[in-house]
Amino acid sequence: MRIYRLTFVLKERDMEAIKNFLAKIPYDKVQSQRLVTNGEQQVNILSLQKGEEIPSHTSVKDAVVIVLEGKMIFASGGTDYELQAMDMIAFGPADEHRVKALEDVKFLLVQ
Repeated sequence: MRIYRLTFVLKERDMEAIKNFLAKIPYDKVQSQRLVTNGEQQVNILSLQKGEEIPSHTSVKDAVVIVLEGKMIFASGGTDYELQAMDMIAFGPADEHRVKALEDVKFLLVQ
């Protein structure tokens, strides 16, 4: 697995819209909200309060995690990957993984 740093330019008004949207999502243990369903593809936003974990599990299909704010550990295959805002990691359905919030964290899960 590799971590990718997303570097792209958004207009200031776009960044402001994203910040306003993220501010509406609470940090209350583990929260998940579906943003998009398009055929077989889904995009969910998850928020985890500092110290919260999503226990070890597998995905039903290939997936990508994109961290929007905060820091987290994405653990898979015996390796802990520390991810922060604008980091992205991809994994397959056979990759058992777990997530732990090092700080309050919000991320997208694209499947």
